[in-house]
Amino acid sequence: MSEPSAAPAGGSAPADEFAARIRRVLAPDADGYPLHAPEIDGNAWAYVKDCLDTGWVSSVGRWVDRFEEVLAETTGARHAIATVNGTAALHAALLCAGV
Repeated sequence: MSEPSAAPAGGSAPADEFAARIRRVLAPDADGYPLHAPEIDGNAWAYVKDCLDTGWVSSVGRWVDRFEEVLAETTGARHAIATVNGTAALHAALLCAGV
């Protein structure tokens, strides 16, 4: 396997910049990113109920639109697209990169 290419002089590679932005947003605890049962509290129950009541539990709807907007704002990206899972996100990223 070949080594990843070095970052351009005076800046970081796009992947390094992306990873740094994600780390700033997620702020892991000392043990990393734990996997556990979901914790749904506060307004989250109302939001889940709204999604179920309106049938918007898929890839479209006002909550998906809002998630994409907030994700783009938080990461500094011009756009964000929600996907069904990480595999779909990686597939889309590879297609966009021409792989």
